[in-house]
Amino acid sequence: MLKKLVLIWQRSRSRAWSPERVQAWQNKLVSEVVQHAYTKVPFYREWFDRAGISCGSIQGVEDLHRIPVVTKRDLRACPFENRVAQGIDIVRSGKVHTSGSTGIPTTVVFSREDAVQRGAFWFLATWDLGQRPFDRVLAIRNEERFRRTWRRRLSPGSWFRKVSNEQDALGVAVRFKPDVLLAMPSELYLLSQRLTGHDRRRFQLRLIISGAEMVSPPLRKSIEDAFLAPMRMLYACWEFGVIAAECRAGHGYHLVSDHLVVECLKNGKPGRPGEAGELVITDLTARTMPFIRFQLGDVGLVKHGPCACGRSGTTITSLQGRSDDFLKLPDGQMISPFHAATPLYRLESVLQYRIIQVAPDSYRIEYEGKEELDACKQEEIRSYYAKHLQASSTVLERVERIEPDPSGKIRKVISLIGRPLDSKPR
Repeated sequence: MLKKLVLIWQRSRSRAWSPERVQAWQNKLVSEVVQHAYTKVPFYREWFDRAGISCGSIQGVEDLHRIPVVTKRDLRACPFENRVAQGIDIVRSGKVHTSGSTGIPTTVVFSREDAVQRGAFWFLATWDLGQRPFDRVLAIRNEERFRRTWRRRLSPGSWFRKVSNEQDALGVAVRFKPDVLLAMPSELYLLSQRLTGHDRRRFQLRLIISGAEMVSPPLRKSIEDAFLAPMRMLYACWEFGVIAAECRAGHGYHLVSDHLVVECLKNGKPGRPGEAGELVITDLTARTMPFIRFQLGDVGLVKHGPCACGRSGTTITSLQGRSDDFLKLPDGQMISPFHAATPLYRLESVLQYRIIQVAPDSYRIEYEGKEELDACKQEEIRSYYAKHLQASSTVLERVERIEPDPSGKIRKVISLIGRPLDSKPR
């Protein structure tokens, strides 16, 4: 806890640094992380050598463009242990298995120090959105995807409660009386449909914090009207933790800290001013599993300089995120698309996937992989879909390649039976 408080104090003070001081600090960290990655991480040693790059030639942020962009597919093609710094005890380290915003699952390893640092950045980001240290926080998260032991490092245990679905949230809210509700937009929408006038009085929220999915203005207004509280968005992922928090003046997302270098690329090259492109991020402090010029798969516009809200630094605007469909089950229940991905995101043998709901009780799962999933794994997936998604038919098909949408992104969950939220795009 003391280390986290020190980090919070240091990073909050650094927000007042001049652009020259920030650049000098970043240049120093760029040199250090590149040297560390080359000497300690086999993947980056091979990556740099293949590109003919000497780590000594990368001395600052301006030199990062010499390093080829790393994609999730590049990482998955490399043995897992070669992505982690040598000398790290992988068994004792923290691990999370991501579903991947582009449908390419991967595993992220972080040390205790990494977790402390992520906790500090989470605090700063939620503070920016309006959360305070002793607020009561109620989080709705699927049990498999949201480990309580990890999240408790980010909030005092006595002030934090987690439920696995929106139905349980109503009962917990009566006893817990949360100040802040933390959930994905799809989960918030489903919960809002269950609320009665009496339920709204139970919540008495001051703030809603959300992320992980796109939210349209109509959907946002619907959620805010239902809970009678403002909704604020975080931009985060498992690879980097919290990246940015929504500007209170509505001008995009402000980076939570300058330990991240964000580039905006169009066809692999820096985009022109005012032009949106692929977001590529470098974490200057990660040492257990470094991410250097890592392509997330999201599209946005990056601006530098002061904002109307008073913040300065880097701002991400026009952010395009996930556009997955809700799923409508045979009994009429609507569930978040993230539930459909649960049995797949842990499978290292699955490079990429797409889940298609053909009928209320029928699904087709296309996946890329070096080999067919064995009969046992396929049966586990079918059993999960039968139990949790009321599926009578689940067909798994291995394909050579899953083609992206015209936008360049891969929607990993698609419903062909009509979208419950057609008037509220995701």
